Amino acid sequence: LQTALESVDPWSEDAHHLMQVSIPVAPIYLNADPHRLAQVFSNLLNNAAKYTPARATITLSARVVKKSLEITVADTGVGSEQKHIPRLTERFYRVDGSRSTDTGGTGLGLAIVKHILSRHGGELILESELGKGSKFTIILPVLHVYKDKLQDRLSREATTLGTIIIPDETNMEVMADSISTSKRPLVLLVEDNPDVITYLTTLLLSEYDLVTATNGQAGINKAIEFVPDLVVSDVMMPEKDGFEVCETLKSDERTSHIPIILLTAKADQSARIEGLAHGADAYLAKPFHKEELLIRIEKLIELRRQLQFGFGKSAGSAKMPLQKLPVQEEEFLQKLIGIVEAHLSDENFGMPELCKQAGMSRTQLFRKLKALTGKSATRFIRSIRLEKARGLLETTDLSISEVAYQTGFGSAAYFSRIFQEEFGVAPSAMWNR
Repeated sequence: LQTALESVDPWSEDAHHLMQVSIPVAPIYLNADPHRLAQVFSNLLNNAAKYTPARATITLSARVVKKSLEITVADTGVGSEQKHIPRLTERFYRVDGSRSTDTGGTGLGLAIVKHILSRHGGELILESELGKGSKFTIILPVLHVYKDKLQDRLSREATTLGTIIIPDETNMEVMADSISTSKRPLVLLVEDNPDVITYLTTLLLSEYDLVTATNGQAGINKAIEFVPDLVVSDVMMPEKDGFEVCETLKSDERTSHIPIILLTAKADQSARIEGLAHGADAYLAKPFHKEELLIRIEKLIELRRQLQFGFGKSAGSAKMPLQKLPVQEEEFLQKLIGIVEAHLSDENFGMPELCKQAGMSRTQLFRKLKALTGKSATRFIRSIRLEKARGLLETTDLSISEVAYQTGFGSAAYFSRIFQEEFGVAPSAMWNR
């Protein structure tokens, strides 16, 4: 399946589909010809890409059901009328007026797929709806699934769909919007070797959403646009090497907070020192142990979350523990706090205005703030307003309504409700002190 994913159109630079992949990590043993099965998978994935509009979704999933392996390829493409479905696996059958005449289809692909699967004791199930897409399900007999405690855990975790995004360079923000609501950490892989990308994808997809880049400059562009939770980068690459990637991202306000792991064939101490000097958070020599890479990624992301916890309920507070952050991140947050405070009484000042003042896109600001504080931009602004309101209640004789209006809340009732949610006490309790 991984080989098929590497070789078909969904991975090409000008296809830029959104691929959702769910492949069990535990080994599954079949009595099968791997080359013939690769032909089956490639054919179905190519069909999905061919008949799916740009930036639409293609899903590949695999799971064991009793003693069978179910592999599903689904798309949100043009689909087909019900009357054509029984004949789609016939040799040379083509739907009149379909896109097959434009894409060079011969009408043999699905017939070959069906023949190969029948020789393996398997079957192909077709489902399609005109204008909504198609779903192809392959069912193959399984000999057995290798099991131990670790593989059982990984196999269970792999049932959750991960997302791999390889968009074209001009539409990255469109794709960035599609992952902004994901609860899984986003990892950017910058690597020019397709085999290494495949291997890293296999290791990480059960836990993380992934974005990939095949050279250093593309990696920098995608890091700036997507603002991932972590970057794994090779050192030796075309256009810009891993050291340049690291140095550029660490010096850019939008990406300076992102942990970076460098991978390289150079294992000597001077190479490690050079990597760390460019701002890398970890440096692993190839061939690296997969357990070490997984633990490094997990711990670096966990460390970032611990910093978020420190900001938890006091973002924007004078008591906020900014000293725990690097100077560059402290300055960034202080800049945002200053922007919000300058527009404190303007109840219409929100995320779009903050993005414009900060010189960042919505996705960039959302993901950077989420990484540093655990809060969205809207919640961050609200926290600053509430912290300022608490200070006014404690130090002035202003009424609750006056404090609410001075800090950008158009309704005193709404202000009182969210004030109690934030601090656990009503504003009247602060005001009476």
